[in-house]
Amino acid sequence: MKRDPTIHVKKSDLRKIVQEYHGGMMPDHVAQEFVDEVFRIAKPYQIRHRSIVGGTVAQRKKAGKRSAAACPLTPERMLRILNAERIRHNHTAITTIRKGDSAWTMLMELARDAYDFGEMFDIKPRDEAYRQYVDLGLQLIGRQYGINKFKYHKEGIFARKGAKVLIERDPDPEATDRFELLWGRQMQKRSRAVIKLDKLDRVHFIHARTEAEEAGANFKTWIVAQFERLSFLNALPNLNQFYGDGALKRYKEHLMKTSKKAEGEVSHTLPTEATGDEETDEYYAMLNKLKQSGG
Repeated sequence: MKRDPTIHVKKSDLRKIVQEYHGGMMPDHVAQEFVDEVFRIAKPYQIRHRSIVGGTVAQRKKAGKRSAAACPLTPERMLRILNAERIRHNHTAITTIRKGDSAWTMLMELARDAYDFGEMFDIKPRDEAYRQYVDLGLQLIGRQYGINKFKYHKEGIFARKGAKVLIERDPDPEATDRFELLWGRQMQKRSRAVIKLDKLDRVHFIHARTEAEEAGANFKTWIVAQFERLSFLNALPNLNQFYGDGALKRYKEHLMKTSKKAEGEVSHTLPTEATGDEETDEYYAMLNKLKQSGG
């Protein structure tokens, strides 16, 4: 079979490659947005690991010893928890795993990852931590079960648990509700598509709301900035594009753009009372400030 080549490249280097491909004519911020989008789309296709699955008996034994090191969760105990959860998820044709099987090594790795999961999130009793790890893994794996898929979804399992914890500990859920409501209104203005959110998507609104507050931004202005500055992609922004360094940069660029627009309008008569629209009020407040300062 013909070898399928792979490439490992840093994001900063990929941006240089993209700019070189376009003859150096692509602006830095456009190239960065393009590369960010490529990385987002490519994430499901990344090679998670290059470890040997199966292999010779000697290789399996060596890997097994490495997996068992410093992990008090035995494979036998892990197997009982795994089978119990698979039954709870209505799996059929559950076969046993024996020492010496290639799957036994993967079972030992699963035990180690489940143990690390319990330690990281400090879940007690420990059997509950292991059960949660398997449960989250089975949710991600779906109906096409394979014990090897736990390794592939390890990052997702930890991420989903982290999201649940963050949502439960949100210090200002009312502000998060307000941010999500404003996002939803903008989505309805810009798309006729039905908005479907996973309950864990709320973590994105928490991150975005927190960063908007740290920047001293009006929520609506922050949200509009992301839509406007990403409009060149001809697609609606993903939730994870509403926070991070890129989101802050887009917000600042949006303010600069509206400030330049304001420079030509400060001589106009401005309203002295609130209009009822947050973004409009913020915009006119900025114009009044510029006028008073003589800008």
